[in-house]
Amino acid sequence: MTSEWIEVDPSAVNPPKTEELDGVEVTVLMSPYDIPKALRGRYDKSSKRFVIEFHYIGDEATRDEPSEGHLVLRLGKNSGRLYGIILDVDAMKASWVQLAILALQKREEKRQHHHRHENYLLAGQLLQQNEPVLREAMAS
Repeated sequence: MTSEWIEVDPSAVNPPKTEELDGVEVTVLMSPYDIPKALRGRYDKSSKRFVIEFHYIGDEATRDEPSEGHLVLRLGKNSGRLYGIILDVDAMKASWVQLAILALQKREEKRQHHHRHENYLLAGQLLQQNEPVLREAMAS
């Protein structure tokens, strides 16, 4: 079963931040292209994997990047945005949400100051906030 797309309120997940750059206070916002418009989860019976998908403004080709544990991150080929997380839930012993967040954090540690840092942090927050709905989709 596929869960319905869960809409993301961009104003709720992207509050303005004030930073000082060269002595000047500026208001900084994440690019709307880095904020998922929606997310959903589905269990793929043929591969026995749970797939979490993120939908953005625009579309691009993706590439799969194996991560630690039983995870694969689906990333935008050019942008590096997080388009999906593929989990081998049958083989996983711990909470899949925590493992997904851990994989995102480890990816960031390897690539300090990655230009998509906020995109991955936001994806982790959205996973935590929507865990009940995604867990229900996984159980179906």
